[in-house]
Amino acid sequence: MLVNFTQLFQDSWNFIRNQKQFVLVLTGAFFFLSISMSLINSILLAPMPIVTDMEQFKDPAFTEQFLQAQGTKQNIFAFVLHQLIFSYLTCWGILSVHHISQRTYHSLTQMLALAFRRFPGVIALSILITLPLFLSLANLITTMTMQTSPSFFSILVPFFAIFIFIRLCLAPVSYLITEQRLSESVSFIWQTGIKRTMTLVIYCLIVYIVFQSIGQRLISLASNIPIAVITNLIIAFISSFTLVFTYRFYTMFIQKD
Repeated sequence: MLVNFTQLFQDSWNFIRNQKQFVLVLTGAFFFLSISMSLINSILLAPMPIVTDMEQFKDPAFTEQFLQAQGTKQNIFAFVLHQLIFSYLTCWGILSVHHISQRTYHSLTQMLALAFRRFPGVIALSILITLPLFLSLANLITTMTMQTSPSFFSILVPFFAIFIFIRLCLAPVSYLITEQRLSESVSFIWQTGIKRTMTLVIYCLIVYIVFQSIGQRLISLASNIPIAVITNLIIAFISSFTLVFTYRFYTMFIQKD
């Protein structure tokens, strides 16, 4: 079935208007996560070195290396923590949108429990489809940093990884809202996407480029606390809309002509 993106936006907005209470809760959850992670980052990135040998810090090179290493570890921890919580909220949000659309929504606790049960599989699929992309880009960046000429293979691999990501980007959604196994979700989305890659490309451009760019632009405008609160609220709403948009796109995409 051909996906009408204009209709898709309209359907997503209608859901937002008709389910104001749920959208408010979901947006509030994303907003609370954003504020909480900002506080955690401010704590983790504060200079709190644990000194065991004061003589070591007489060497400026050691001091700089120590602080950089601590900052890197803290950044990685904060990033992983944020991604895990954000992914869980995403699972809960999409599951809730699905059950509301199917008129089978019962309670918040039920949706949280269902999301928790499917969460490990969603993470596994997300890693499966994104890891090749990250590894290939990291390899390409490393090659460029070392000022060596990249091989034809190292240039070609990122494009292949992007293709895999685009073709399988809906696999976590399929696994989340169905009773499919991991392999079945991958196979189902791959088969469904045959000769429809351009539709998936448009979806990825909207979700991962347009929506993300809007969010980054809003973050850059946060020059003080009141504006930061407002921008985080808007970004949280965009995250909620993205989940509705993703679910609506998935339901249209899997329909057969």
